[in-house]
Amino acid sequence: MTSTDTPATASDLSPSLGPTMKLTISHRGQTHALEVLASATMNELQERIDDLTGVPAQFQKLIYGKGKKHAAGQGDETVEAAGLKDGAKVVVMGSSQAAVSSLQKEESETQRRNGIMAQRASNGPTKVCCEITILVCSES
Repeated sequence: MTSTDTPATASDLSPSLGPTMKLTISHRGQTHALEVLASATMNELQERIDDLTGVPAQFQKLIYGKGKKHAAGQGDETVEAAGLKDGAKVVVMGSSQAAVSSLQKEESETQRRNGIMAQRASNGPTKVCCEITILVCSES
C-alpha cells in the first residue's frame, strides 16, 4: 500500500532562508513528500521524519543515494553535506515507539512465563497420592 501525502514544508519558507530540497520519504510501503532547507541538519531531518512516520529519531536508520546510510547521533552535518540532493528518495528503517513498546511487553510476558516454568521444574515432580476405597455390596 503506497500513499503520498502533501509536501510537509517549513512554515513560510522564503528565499532568505536558503534553497530547499524536496525529498521522498519511504517507510514500510508508505511514501511521504517532505521539503526541507538544504541547510537543515540531519538531526532536524530525522525529527521531521519522526513526525511523518512515528519512528523516533533514535530508532531511525536512513538509507539514500547509492547506499549512503545515516543513523541517529551521527552529528549535525547539513542534509546537503550528508549527500542528499533535491528529489532524493530516503528509505527509513526502524520501528515506531508503539511497536517497540509492544515487543517489550511481549518479551516481558515471555520472561515471566519462562520464570514460572523454571520454578516449577526446579521443584521436581509433584507426587499425587490417591486412596481408593472399593465397597463391594453383595445381595443375599
